[in-house]
Amino acid sequence: MKRFFSSLALLFATLSVWSQAQEPSICPVVEDDYGPRVNALLMDKLQQIAAPEGTPVVDDSETFYLSAQLTTIEKQQTMGAPSRMAARVLISLSVYSLKNAPLDDESLHFETQNERTLFASYSKELTGLGADEEQARADAIRKFSTSSREVLSFIRQGRERIMSYKRTWR
Repeated sequence: MKRFFSSLALLFATLSVWSQAQEPSICPVVEDDYGPRVNALLMDKLQQIAAPEGTPVVDDSETFYLSAQLTTIEKQQTMGAPSRMAARVLISLSVYSLKNAPLDDESLHFETQNERTLFASYSKELTGLGADEEQARADAIRKFSTSSREVLSFIRQGRERIMSYKRTWR
């Protein structure tokens, strides 16, 4: 009986590793410095989107990334007391790879986009309120839904294109 359960556990472990090898691993990264609060919120959202993988698995010389960029479209002080900052923010997500990229923070800061292979992108405009611009950006990020139909479609499209890319070029 003990041997049976050991064999069953080994089978499940093997199937788990095999199924993970079928799905591309996507490593969430925040490439720019938007301030500690905003960076932490962005990383949390990216990890929610990248699940169930969550951690990078390096296969050969290629790793796949999920990154977010924030662009403040407009900001203005609100009237009344207390005065608050309103910011319209564009959140742009992308799934890409870097050939021969080591896994360190330095490798993610390229001056040109030419080194990247883009698999999917998605953008959403949100408005946030806060005492300053960083808090307004943080409020906008909190409003960003990682389980929306558009975000789920974006990450699914990225994974499908990665799998197609791997089948074609390997």
